[in-house]
Parts: sequence; C-alpha cells; structure tokens
Amino acid sequence: MKISLQFGWTRLTALLSASAVLTSALGTGLAAAPTAAPPGSLPSTEFSSTAPTELLRLPDAVATAPGVTISGENGRFVGQVVINGSAAAAWAVLTDYNNFASFLPNVESSRLLSRNGNQVTFEQVNVLRVASVPVRNRVTVASSEQRPSQIQFVVMDGNEPIMQGVWQLQQASARQLVLTHQVVISPRSDLMRDVYSRVYRGELETTLVSLRREIERRSR
Repeated sequence: MKISLQFGWTRLTALLSASAVLTSALGTGLAAAPTAAPPGSLPSTEFSSTAPTELLRLPDAVATAPGVTISGENGRFVGQVVINGSAAAAWAVLTDYNNFASFLPNVESSRLLSRNGNQVTFEQVNVLRVASVPVRNRVTVASSEQRPSQIQFVVMDGNEPIMQGVWQLQQASARQLVLTHQVVISPRSDLMRDVYSRVYRGELETTLVSLRREIERRSR
C-alpha cells in the first residue's frame, strides 16, 4: 500500500491504528460499539434479524472479485459473497474459533476462551502490514450465535468495545448461499473515519474471498 507524503506522521499513525482495528473486525465480523457491555452480555446491534439485507441500500455498491459486492462509506459497510456450498459447512467455518489463522488472512492466532450456550468469548491476534510496517493487536471477541443463520459479536480492546456487527447466511438455492457482512464503525475523529474508509474495502474483499474458499473446500 502506497501512502502519499501529504499524510504526514499523524495520518500514518492513524492508518496503522485503524488497520489493526479493522483486521479485528474482519477476522471476526464486527463493528463499533459506543458503550461497554455488562459482563456476559452483548450490546444490541442495529441489524434486524428479520431484515438481513436492510443495509444493502448503501451508496457506491461495487462488484469486486467475482461473486463479491461491497458497499458503504464513512465507517458503515456491507459486503456480500455468493458461495457454492452447504449451510452446515458455512456455519462450521464461521464458528471455527480455534482455527481462523488457517484460512483468514492477517489472523496470526485465535483461541476459544469460553462458551455458555450460544454465548462465546475468544481471543484473536491480528497482523497487518501497512506501508511495510507490521501492525499486531490482540483483542477479545464476545460472540452471540443464532444458529443456523446469524452471528453477532463485539470486539473488545481491553474493556472498551471497539466494534460490533453481524454475519448473516441466506440460502439462495439447494447448493448456493449468500454470506453478508454488515458493520458499523464509530471512530473517535474525522481523521480516523477517513482512514477507516481508505482501508476497509480492500480488507473486506480479501476476507470474503478467503471465507468462500474455505466454505467451498469443506463442502466438497
């Protein structure tokens, strides 16, 4: 990734920080929460479980890789990928918390910390190279599974929720699925919002393509 000199050191620092946070969102699928959740609970998201495609009416929807569509701006994004595979394989991939590093780019390691029914907590270490500089961060993710079609989760940096969002699975036909990623990011400044928008689309495309590859492999 080339960064113009006009960014200056402040913008470069913001870019590095944002990249680490964005990798957390993509490795798990979430976006930003404004306030901390009580222990053992998840902040509610604005995504309706009865209207999984509600956020698809975002501006600038573009087809990127074959079968992949991404839309959104200003920290609000939606990505979709069409997958030739089974719903069972897709669910297994999305909940394979101990093995994300084996198929998700930029995830160095992940491990399940606890499970209580459909409430899951896991730890994830992400690495992203920005301007040839490796950025590594460790986050805790609280996930709420709504089998067989939805996973909501919150990415925590220490005690602070930094992201929240949702993965949703829709059956298009007997052997074809649509996987949707809806995310809302709430950076603390206009600069960070600009940085998020610059970085997010490319990383989202890479993640969706990688998930499709793994789901289709497990569906064979």
